Amino acid sequence: MANGFLLPQWLLDLLRNHTRLILRPHYTVQITNLTAHVVFSEINVFYKRVNMNGVVFLSQTNVEPGESRFFDLGPCPEMESYVVGFFFGEELVAQLPPAGQGNMTPQLASQFKPSDQDPCADGWAISD
Repeated sequence: MANGFLLPQWLLDLLRNHTRLILRPHYTVQITNLTAHVVFSEINVFYKRVNMNGVVFLSQTNVEPGESRFFDLGPCPEMESYVVGFFFGEELVAQLPPAGQGNMTPQLASQFKPSDQDPCADGWAISD
């Protein structure tokens, strides 16, 4: 009972569950185009979620030099791994992590960037 109001248990449970979902931090990936002249037609992120089948696909188009784009990969504890593809036209011109190195995980991201202290956010830049 707060301020003289008694809320039904079903409403308290609903509020508790939604608050928990809202307050869970999301895993974000920021990509910055530091090239001098390349406009990427697409930057795509493919990611896998913990204990879930399939791969989720996100895309940003026409990423110009100097621009940063953000990708929300869902709740942080549910993000397993991801791969970023950089496209010029329909040609894949770069990949993160580099081809042959598997998928980017929070642990691998920390190895690539030891100064990164946020376990739920990665920031990457691509340059000439």
